[in-house]
Amino acid sequence: MPPPEPSSQAGRVHTLDGYVNAVGHEQAPLDAQTTVYLDEAGMGDTHRLAGLTAAIDERGGSLVLVGDARQLPSVGAGGMFARLQERVPCAELCEVHRTADPAEREAWRALRDGDPAQAMAHYRERGELQFADTRVEAVDQAAQRYLELTDTHRSSEVALMTDASNAEVDALNRRVQALQNSVAISPVRRWRSAIRATRLTRANA
Repeated sequence: MPPPEPSSQAGRVHTLDGYVNAVGHEQAPLDAQTTVYLDEAGMGDTHRLAGLTAAIDERGGSLVLVGDARQLPSVGAGGMFARLQERVPCAELCEVHRTADPAEREAWRALRDGDPAQAMAHYRERGELQFADTRVEAVDQAAQRYLELTDTHRSSEVALMTDASNAEVDALNRRVQALQNSVAISPVRRWRSAIRATRLTRANA
């Protein structure tokens, strides 16, 4: 018997809510031949994961959850991904592949394992993490570093990121412009993170 023809939905990317809604309105196929991969599953709250698993279970499909329970949690009530790891078969990737630098790998591992001090010591030793006594001084240091990096890198390769207020973003832009002694295109991209720690600039090796 020949294998079934691949669905037109194969390889399609959906949001969790969008997919469950599409399945409910018969706008996306889901049957015993379907395998759904949910990335960043640790960020899915219990209510949404329940809706997805119920839809897949009713139609006999398969679900593969991919994520890290130690990364950003869901906005709503969650924790289900971590519990599922204890109750269903799972595989864990233990080796860092995003960098070939052994020291960088250890720093990332320490940060994930709840030891930020080791990671911070690593980045500070490399000059990639700076401290300031006040936020005003931090803004000035970030602006200075931005100009240093744009001397050796294209401006498209350098960005200032902050989790601060719009007022501080404006102050950072003004400081950069003052240092440049001319009006420039605003280089600051505002970045909100559930983790209230920000590395303002970094030149990747």
